[in-house]
Amino acid sequence: IHNIGGSGIVYVRNRKKTEEIAKWLFQNKISSSFYHAGINANDRAIIQQNWIENKFQVIVATNAFGMGIDKPDVRFVVHLDLPESLEAYFQEAGRAGRDEKSAYAILLCNNYDVASLKDQYEQKTPSIEEIKQSYQAIYNFYQIPVESGEGLSVSFDINEVTRNYNLKPVTLYNSIKCLEKEGYFSYLDGGYEPSKVMMKMNKDDLYNYQIKFPKYEPVIKVLLRSYGGLYEQYVHIKEKDVAYRAKISEHELSIQLENLNTQGVISFIPQTTLPKLIFLQNRINLKFESIQLLNYPILKEKALTRINSVVNYVTEKNICRSRLLLSYFNETDFKDCQYCDVCIEKYKRNLETEEGLIENIKMELTHQSFSLTELMRKFQSVNSKRFNDLINKLIDDDVLQIDSEKNIHLK
Repeated sequence: IHNIGGSGIVYVRNRKKTEEIAKWLFQNKISSSFYHAGINANDRAIIQQNWIENKFQVIVATNAFGMGIDKPDVRFVVHLDLPESLEAYFQEAGRAGRDEKSAYAILLCNNYDVASLKDQYEQKTPSIEEIKQSYQAIYNFYQIPVESGEGLSVSFDINEVTRNYNLKPVTLYNSIKCLEKEGYFSYLDGGYEPSKVMMKMNKDDLYNYQIKFPKYEPVIKVLLRSYGGLYEQYVHIKEKDVAYRAKISEHELSIQLENLNTQGVISFIPQTTLPKLIFLQNRINLKFESIQLLNYPILKEKALTRINSVVNYVTEKNICRSRLLLSYFNETDFKDCQYCDVCIEKYKRNLETEEGLIENIKMELTHQSFSLTELMRKFQSVNSKRFNDLINKLIDDDVLQIDSEKNIHLK
C-alpha cells in the first residue's frame, strides 16, 4: 500500500477480520475503515461514501461490499482470503483500475488457505443425515407438529437452536440454505422489524375478558382504535405510541403485551433484528417420508467445481493468470499478459537462455525503438557484455537495425 499509493480495497472472509485488519493498517499509519453486513445500513452508507470521497485510503471489507460502486481510481484490490469462486474474484478484482491507469489485483495465499477453502466446501455441503437432523431440530425447537407450519414466520436465533440440539451453527445454517433451495424454507437475513400484533379472541370473548380483567382494557382499546385489520392479520405497532396513549410506561406495556399473548388474547411478536425463517411447507414425518433433495447433488457438484477452479488458479505455476482466468469464462483468444507473477517468472527464466533473451528483446522493440543504453536498462539483470554481444549478433543477422539517431529497431 505504501509503495503503490492511492485508494484500495482489502477483501477478507469474515466480519471480525475486517475490524482487525483495519485496526492494524491504522496502527501502521494507513487511514482505513471496515465494512460488513453486521453494520447498520446508515453507517455502511456513510463509510462507503467517505471512502469514495477519499476521506480514508483503504476499506477492509467482506464480499458484502462493492456491488453498484463505480469508483474509477482504485489502485489496488487485495484478497487476504481465497474467494469462493472465480466469478467472485473476477468481479472483486475488477474494481481496480477502472480509470484505465495502472492498478494491481493481489491475492495472497499459502497451502493452509487452500486446505481451509476445501474445508469450507465440506462445511457448506452438509451430509443428508445432517440436513435431516437440522430439519427435525428446527421444527422441534418451534414446537411445530407434523402436517403443520406452512406459512409460519419466526425470528430465527441460530445460536439458541444449536445450543438446544447440539448442532454446529455452520452445519445448521448450510442445511437451511440447502432446504431453502428445495422449497422447504425461506431464510431472510437480519434487519430491524418492529413489533407485530394480531387479535386472537373474537369480539364477544374480548368484551368479556376486558370486564374480567380491567387492567388490560386501556391497552386493548388503544390497539383497536389505533390499528385497523388486527382481526385479519399481523399489524406492525409502535410501542412508544401505544404506551403514551394508554398512559403507561413502555416497560409496563411490554409486560402487558406478553401477558395478553400468553393468555391467548393476542398474538404478539416483539421487535427484532434477528433473521426470519418462513416455513413454506407443513412438517413431514421423517419416519414415513423422505426430504426431497432433487437439486442437492447438482448444487454440490457445482460447488466443488467452483472450489477446484479457485485452487487450480492459485496453484498453477506455468499458465498466465489472465489467460487462466479468461479461459474459465470460455475466452481463449488471449495472449500472455506479461504482468502477472507467472509471466514475470517466465520472463526471468527466459533471460537465462539466448533464445528466451532474444524473444524478450524483440517483444520490447515491437512497438517502440530504444537506444542501446535504454534497452540495456530494461535488462539490468543480464550481463552487459553478454547483452552487447547478442545485440551485435542480431544486427548482423538482420533481425535488428540501427537508425541514424542510433536507436535500435526491430526489422
